[in-house]
Amino acid sequence: MKKGTRLALLLTTAVMLAAWSLLAFLVRPGEEGGLLMLPGPLMVLKDLYQMLVAEKFFGDIALSSMRIGLGVLAATVPALILGIWFGISPRVHAVATPVFAFVKYIPPVSFVPILILWLGIGLTQQVALLFLGTFFYLAIMIAETVASTPRTYQDAGLTLGLRESQLIWKVIIPHSMPAFFEHLRVMFGIAWTYLTVAEMVAAPNGIGRVIINSQRYLQTGRVLAGMLTIGVLGVLFDFVLARTSLWLCKWKSL
Repeated sequence: MKKGTRLALLLTTAVMLAAWSLLAFLVRPGEEGGLLMLPGPLMVLKDLYQMLVAEKFFGDIALSSMRIGLGVLAATVPALILGIWFGISPRVHAVATPVFAFVKYIPPVSFVPILILWLGIGLTQQVALLFLGTFFYLAIMIAETVASTPRTYQDAGLTLGLRESQLIWKVIIPHSMPAFFEHLRVMFGIAWTYLTVAEMVAAPNGIGRVIINSQRYLQTGRVLAGMLTIGVLGVLFDFVLARTSLWLCKWKSL
């Protein structure tokens, strides 16, 4: 990260924290008019520290992270295979796209009741929801990326002696790899939304369960602490994917 970018990030963070602190000072709890309680940053950090030290919040963080990883992984493998197939075959792409488009516009959270009936409230149900919420989007995005591989690259590969079957591994996948990781970064952000809803509705543990339980007891600081935790985890997942992309696609910066 460049020095100017770091400075801009620090200034932006400072402004946001200052605005939050000011708003928390102005919106005082218990005042006439039913104003919503809004704890300041220090109070939220205090609640977060208490959750981490005196409670089992680390376990909830680990469980939510595991569910995210399993759910997105379960969707990524078949989405990658089908997406490449759809992308290299115009006929298959034309047939599959309307079907996938239909399913992807159904809100995944609407599947929660029937998934609970079928799979209960355990890990299988949560992974299934994340699969439904990411697989169809990811497959279509990968297909579009593969289909956009310039024909000149493929012609160059054939000129250099590659067979048609080798173009997938030598040309199409390397060209599409950076975009694959960008799609994954988007999908992880979406997956956190679905997982939080699933944990709030039907899960004995996890960050979403902590948030909904805190809301029931009007523990606004704990609610915000849970939300901030999800944000931090999202940034960490995004950072790992970005670094992995740079490592696997070193040729991109050449």
